[in-house]
Amino acid sequence: MATLHVAPTDALSSSFLRDLRAMLDAAFLDAAFEEPFTDDDWQHALGGVHVWVSEANQIISHGSIVERTLLCAGTPLPVGYVEALATVSARRRQGHGAAVMRRMGELIRERYDLGALSTGVHAFYERLGWERWRGPTFVAGADGLERTPDDDDSIMICGRGGRQPSIWTRRLSVTGGPERCGRTCRRRITMGRIAKQALFGAVFTLAVVQTALAQEGTLLVANRTGGSISLIDLPTRVEIARLPIGPIIPHEVAVSPDGRRALTAEYGPESRHGQHVVLIDIPEARIVGRIDLGPKSRPHSALFHPDGRHAVATMQNSDQIAVIDLEAMKVVRTRPTGGREGHMVRLSPDGSRAYVTSRGAEGTLSVIYLNEDRPPVVIRTGRGAEGLAVTPDGREVWVANRHEETISVVDTTSLTIVATLPSRLAAGRIEMGANGLAVVPNGGAGRTVPQYLRLFDVKTRKMVAEVPLRDGKPHESNWGVMIRGDLAFVSDPDVTSTIRVFNLRALETSAPEVLATVAAPDGLAWSPLRVGVLR
Repeated sequence: MATLHVAPTDALSSSFLRDLRAMLDAAFLDAAFEEPFTDDDWQHALGGVHVWVSEANQIISHGSIVERTLLCAGTPLPVGYVEALATVSARRRQGHGAAVMRRMGELIRERYDLGALSTGVHAFYERLGWERWRGPTFVAGADGLERTPDDDDSIMICGRGGRQPSIWTRRLSVTGGPERCGRTCRRRITMGRIAKQALFGAVFTLAVVQTALAQEGTLLVANRTGGSISLIDLPTRVEIARLPIGPIIPHEVAVSPDGRRALTAEYGPESRHGQHVVLIDIPEARIVGRIDLGPKSRPHSALFHPDGRHAVATMQNSDQIAVIDLEAMKVVRTRPTGGREGHMVRLSPDGSRAYVTSRGAEGTLSVIYLNEDRPPVVIRTGRGAEGLAVTPDGREVWVANRHEETISVVDTTSLTIVATLPSRLAAGRIEMGANGLAVVPNGGAGRTVPQYLRLFDVKTRKMVAEVPLRDGKPHESNWGVMIRGDLAFVSDPDVTSTIRVFNLRALETSAPEVLATVAAPDGLAWSPLRVGVLR
């Protein structure tokens, strides 16, 4: 398993430093870097703090923080400068470089008022909280300041959260000359150019803003394209890992009560139906194993039971659900749904009932008693019954009837429909949060319709807001949705492949933020844990 380390240069052995130099030499030979790693670059990387990721005693990613001094109106300002950031070519795009940079950012914010680096790859660092320096650049020479426009827009900076030192609005100059600065990351910068870039002109104030995405933990995403599960680290907004499920593509993903494991299912395209549920270890970012549900199963949704040991999964092609023992990794019981094409499943808070929507025929909700030997109760809700959610107190189940523009509210005591709410055509998902709100996106099911996100107050059953999901124009696409706190995470698998975040407390007055772009994202789930390299 990959492990993150931190140590100063003087604590590293000579053999480790030889291995590190060899790793950097090899990494910088890749086409991602414009020039090789030199002896001068090596010297600039030493004397500070090193952060690296290793696996099986091999260094796979590294960066260092070296203190530089900038003069601000004649006052020395210590700055944490990023040097020698690189990842071995075979392990790139797996989140290791992001893990190193995030830890370095934390160290810089702990020890300095300002961090700085130079790069031509801004997007990577922007996702990690760094900001571009917007002013012009100069070099301090014997005759004063010399403007260097070719070096503009290469500097990025970060500061302590919530602080906005007034010195950041003044002119800064580097002390010690070119021999004190090196280069950062993929862009080849000569020592002289780095010295030039260390002098920032014009007035610029860096505002450290807490956005709606100030979240902890990991977002899990089921990707339809290629068939995979993405693990996105929310504090850094970086996709840390992508686990291959295969061409029998998954649509949904769920997380265990303790946050350590996830489940997804091989649903597959119409030409190739699946028959396995896949168990995932989240901190280790690995597939634990696959549980065979047998032929003619085509599982779509799989959920953990509240006991953490068992799971239930829909078997759409046989109109059953499977009860799975996750320790034995096998199906221990099946139960009929009494409906046709059982697609989605949710559990009662105590785990005694499974609620399954069947979208075939007239559209139904099945109530399956997991602890009792009795047939299911089948309630007709409406054509295209698909999305469903159970209220946190377990008293109601809401069912979205995709082809009827309605939401059926079912009382779980009387097992009758007690209210019918309006929805837009092709509303296929419902998600409820602990905040008393429910969101309902619409779209898909072969319908080209204007697509919106509707917000309901669960207690009053009233719609309180509605906003376009994209541009409000008709599209044919599905949506996945998840609520975390007062945020709704919404996936767009068919048009933009993005995951957007809506602030439910200001739905009509604030624009959504794009969290990530992955591979046709569909189902979403959240874990409070992070992938092991970031713990």
